[in-house]
Amino acid sequence: MPAPARVDRWRKHTDEDAVDTDIAAPRPGKSWRKERPVADLYLKALESERKKLWAECRLKGLARGTPERLRIEELDRLLAAHRAKQAG
Repeated sequence: MPAPARVDRWRKHTDEDAVDTDIAAPRPGKSWRKERPVADLYLKALESERKKLWAECRLKGLARGTPERLRIEELDRLLAAHRAKQAG
């Protein structure tokens, strides 16, 4: 059985190197990666804080009206307002 051909990882590939030219190289102005929306860091921070507080309240069995539960309610309002603002 012959040894497989050595592939030079550092060599630039051209359209002639590929069997299917559609996957050989991106067209001018195109990227290999798909476009993704930018992460909303404010939304992620609010959701993360809410999740952390909710887990703490569940673990400790905190009742309504405690500062942690009041902060969760405030975060819910902030999240709803931010999502409404994003929607239009």
